[in-house]
Amino acid sequence: MQARVWQCIVAAALGCATLSAWGFDLLDAYRDALANDANFMAARSALAAARENLPQARAGLLPQVSANAQRTRNSLDQRQTLPTGGTINRESSYTADSATLALRQPLYRRLNWAQLSFAEAQVAAAEAGFEKDRQDAGLRVAQAYFEVLFAQTRVRVLEAQLEAFAGQLKLAERAFATGAGTRTDIDDARARALQAKAGLTEANYALDNARRTLAALIGKPPPPLADVVPARLPLAPAEPAVLDHWLRQMEAASPELASLRHQVEMARQDIEKQRAGHHPTLDLIAARQYGSSDTTVTLNQRNIVDYLGVQLALPIYSGGGVSAAVRQAEANLDKTQFQLEAARQRIGVDTQRYFHGVAQGVEKVRAFEAALEAAEQAVVSSRKGFEAGTRTQVDVLDALQRVAEVAQGLARARYEFLLNRMQLAAVTGQLDDELITRINGALGRP
Repeated sequence: MQARVWQCIVAAALGCATLSAWGFDLLDAYRDALANDANFMAARSALAAARENLPQARAGLLPQVSANAQRTRNSLDQRQTLPTGGTINRESSYTADSATLALRQPLYRRLNWAQLSFAEAQVAAAEAGFEKDRQDAGLRVAQAYFEVLFAQTRVRVLEAQLEAFAGQLKLAERAFATGAGTRTDIDDARARALQAKAGLTEANYALDNARRTLAALIGKPPPPLADVVPARLPLAPAEPAVLDHWLRQMEAASPELASLRHQVEMARQDIEKQRAGHHPTLDLIAARQYGSSDTTVTLNQRNIVDYLGVQLALPIYSGGGVSAAVRQAEANLDKTQFQLEAARQRIGVDTQRYFHGVAQGVEKVRAFEAALEAAEQAVVSSRKGFEAGTRTQVDVLDALQRVAEVAQGLARARYEFLLNRMQLAAVTGQLDDELITRINGALGRP
């Protein structure tokens, strides 16, 4: 029985727990997250709203046509004093009609052109920001997915460990009953079993929380998940294995940096918008005006007036408000440029960390695999030594404990390796469906 329990611990470490044939994999979770993650849906709506800034800005350069009409019922009560001292009273009621059809075409409005350039940069920043939000959604769901897998592995390992310790406790009790064991052996085995039971309770709680987190992202309780298949795990450093390549890729393709660059351009165009307050405006105007009895001196008269011309407006002095707005916009440009540089440094550090994390992850996984093999052999040696009388019960319990610890470490190392690969792709603008599909290839349904 002890050999079987020990093999269960090893099986948990290798990710060979039985999974349903209709297992749910990372690609499924990613697609569901894009359809259900509230943060990503908010980002999608924000992008749709930002895109409408462009047609609004373009409208400022296109003809503006307006029409208005009015009909009123007027009552006149007029009293006129004559030079002779007499008065004349006149009362009348009449209906007045008026209508205007007007067209205004901007010919020169520096503000409107700056607003158009501002909107183009605004939409470009929103597009890049949305790409970052999409990649962030992929990272969130991957992290939540792997947390569920690790929590499941931890539960399986602790269950097997608890069974092993319970078996050792029974052996110790039988040995004590026959006079071949000690009370200390019983106490040690019981303490280990109770500790494993407490750890299992904590692990089940962590698993429940991890499943809830993943459910919130994908919009439903997660079904059984496909786990890492060790034979499919692409244990290799990022290609090319040259840090400078990834730093250049980060500079060229990071969606966060792209968004900030467009925000810098927005700040530049904002300066142009404020400077436009010093510039004149020139519009082409055309209109047709219709009036019928619209004043007391045009009773029973109908007038139609057409006009076509240009209108010039020249700002002279606005109390210094325009100059202050320009200085404010220039300060905002400096701020945005500093934010871009700070982000470049931060993302550069992240790129180095994830690049080395992938390379070190390869070594870490292989080290844990070797450690697991050594821990397995230590269990065999400890059991044989215990049977021969050269090892104690504590030695066996310690060996089983090490197997469980290494098993969890190996599972964590595998998940961190895959997550570091995705994070490296995200900071360099390469976390797309194709990469997620390749990462998903490391998962399977035994």
